[in-house]
Amino acid sequence: MSYQKSQLRAQLLAGRKNLTPQARAEANAALVAQVCALARDKKVAAYSPLATEPGGPSFADTLYQVTRQLWLPVSGAHGQLSWATYQGEGSLRPGALGILEPTGPRRDNAVLNELDLIFTPALGVTPEGYRLGKGGGYYDRALATTATCTAVLLFDSEINADIPVEPHDRPVDIVITPSAVHYLRQ
Repeated sequence: MSYQKSQLRAQLLAGRKNLTPQARAEANAALVAQVCALARDKKVAAYSPLATEPGGPSFADTLYQVTRQLWLPVSGAHGQLSWATYQGEGSLRPGALGILEPTGPRRDNAVLNELDLIFTPALGVTPEGYRLGKGGGYYDRALATTATCTAVLLFDSEINADIPVEPHDRPVDIVITPSAVHYLRQ
């Protein structure tokens, strides 16, 4: 299964890199509009996408403007995440994995239980909502003890029935693509 996941990760990453700048910008604009409508006036956890990831590099800034509170992950030792509030443009610094992270006081995963919505990164998702991440297990561990509603942002081509599912995988509740919002669980 690990080989199959590695192959799928490579294919999905290649698909993202092959998007034209215009196609990526259009997809990100549609995604962000849908996300903002969903997250408006809520307490939310999200992430700071890389340039090729759905949502684009300005995702956190835009989300910050419409939410009541925005928490972003901080990568820690042994695949653990902690969380800090986002304080606006310019408040992020490269973290241990080179991903932009907030620098303020941190909380453990228990903070996720106090939120309304959690946006998690993914490379792909099954039609049932089982996500394929990058393989580090950070989000699998972070989400294991929360019942807060979870959502992923993906490009339309990244819903894939061939993604293998393991016993520890937890499905997301909402899948957001440029063309639709798929509510899988209420």
